[in-house]
Amino acid sequence: MLRSYRKRWSPGIQHYIGWLKDHQDWSYGTQKVRYDHTKSVLAALVRRGILLAHEDLFPANPFPDSNSRSKGAKPLSQTERLRLAMALRDDIVAIHKGCV
Repeated sequence: MLRSYRKRWSPGIQHYIGWLKDHQDWSYGTQKVRYDHTKSVLAALVRRGILLAHEDLFPANPFPDSNSRSKGAKPLSQTERLRLAMALRDDIVAIHKGCV
């Protein structure tokens, strides 16, 4: 039973990953996030016993180097950091005085 299940589902997951990667209009990060969401749903179905679990259900790393491909946020400018620090200071003082 497990062997036939493996033949049915693993290629399906591989086809799904291929389908995601075929969407060149989606960023690499978007492709990975959509895979991660789908994997979460399928993993929940496995935990509930709706789908049978096996070690080959999900590939080890279908989207390698996804962290290095994403761009980080731009650092705040000196003016933005100053305004943020002043706003935080005012809020902390208000909380300390019980004005909030």
